[in-house]
Amino acid sequence: MIRPELVLQEQRPPLDIHEFGDRIVVALGAVGGRRTLSSIVHGLDNMEACKFLLASLQLANDYTVEVDSAAGLEDSLDTMGLTLLSTVRATDRFKTSAVFDLNTA
Repeated sequence: MIRPELVLQEQRPPLDIHEFGDRIVVALGAVGGRRTLSSIVHGLDNMEACKFLLASLQLANDYTVEVDSAAGLEDSLDTMGLTLLSTVRATDRFKTSAVFDLNTA
């Protein structure tokens, strides 16, 4: 019973979290741009929407976006908002910070 589902999963391309993160950054536009996650994933299948959710959490962890939502679990499910804090990939920001720290030591 599970075999067809496993075959389907094997046919899907692997998750490229950077690609999905870039797509979110583009969807938000400029620094300060805000949209709900639901507006970004509208019309996508559940698997694709989950990839965007995962990428948005990684972007929040990297301080590329800020996440907000309405109070209360029931209200917050469809109101998760993302605000763009930086258009520079975190890996590039960290490289710059590391070089700066070495130069000031």
